[in-house]
Amino acid sequence: MDSSDLKITTETLEDYLKYMGENDCEKSSIESYRVVLKKFYDFLPEEKIITADTAGRWQQFLLDQGYASRTVIHRIHVINGFLKFLDRRQWQFDNTIVPQDSIQPELTRNEYLRLLQTAKALNKERTYIIIKSICCMGLKVTELSQVTVEAVHNGQVIITQHDRTKRTVVIPKALKDELLDYAGRNGITKGSIFVTKKGKPMNRSNIWHDIQLVCAEAHVPEEKANPRCLWKLYQSTYEGIEHNISILVTQAYDRMLENEELTIGWNM
Repeated sequence: MDSSDLKITTETLEDYLKYMGENDCEKSSIESYRVVLKKFYDFLPEEKIITADTAGRWQQFLLDQGYASRTVIHRIHVINGFLKFLDRRQWQFDNTIVPQDSIQPELTRNEYLRLLQTAKALNKERTYIIIKSICCMGLKVTELSQVTVEAVHNGQVIITQHDRTKRTVVIPKALKDELLDYAGRNGITKGSIFVTKKGKPMNRSNIWHDIQLVCAEAHVPEEKANPRCLWKLYQSTYEGIEHNISILVTQAYDRMLENEELTIGWNM
């Protein structure tokens, strides 16, 4: 640990929030800051040390996760304020350089299959099943915790946010069987399937790190080593199938009209 590095505790976070309250910060803003600081704290390594490049690394992590530029800028703004409170202004990050529409590289279907094959070869079943769940169901990382044993038995995941139903995701049969088999062999009989060895829900950092390791071994470009690229592959695959189906429907309709013209057309 460098002498300039700084160890952060939950008490440090609370001290900052208390400071904000004493300086007329609105209660709603303080609660918003609390959420951001908790996510930042979870992102930090196990020893909870921040260094000169921590804010920059966190921004890149947020972009890799697919967060909107506006969200990334807000979160960096909160952390910059926290760094000012810690008298580490020199560590603040320039959030004006966040790309407004950062283009995420496209993961190909072959690269996705290579990820699955590599995860199997490395015996990383949890990573394998996470990659497959994101890409087969179009789930966001924050939604993986809602894939429960009960939901898999029902064949669908009801995605909720702030106690409101967003959408219902049907679990493909092949994936359903694999999820139940994985849960059974790991003693997961209820609740979320994607948990740590201690039974706690996996966070973004855990998932991102696991996928990154498999990507490296599978020789998939590092910039594609994130859940966002998996989600985008689901989207593009689904849209491609829908497009092909729409072409077939149009062709079938044209053939039907041509046959009708041959039998009852005006000039027939």
